[in-house]
Amino acid sequence: TEQPHLTPTQVFICEHINWGGQCEHKYRPTGTSDGDCTVLDGEASSIGPDKGWTCLFYTNAFCRALAGDGSDVLQVEYPGIGDLGRADKGGWNDRARSYWCVR
Repeated sequence: TEQPHLTPTQVFICEHINWGGQCEHKYRPTGTSDGDCTVLDGEASSIGPDKGWTCLFYTNAFCRALAGDGSDVLQVEYPGIGDLGRADKGGWNDRARSYWCVR
């Protein structure tokens, strides 16, 4: 049986909207433990996880929802969001500081 935390996922992250500028694929184990939290530089404008994965992005570097209204957490699924400034919660351009993904 495959163990979920050992299955890596890929997230495509770009510094500009509409998948522009410098982009990278981040390969990480999946899960929601502290060790599964991936820290980002806060410069993402486009984010897209692998098909079949759900990723939660946070405005802090430790994958924790701190705001009572949920404004500091953004759920992203395939194919992703090409302009984080226009995300459902709005204003997410250059705000993602960490994430983890689950299937």
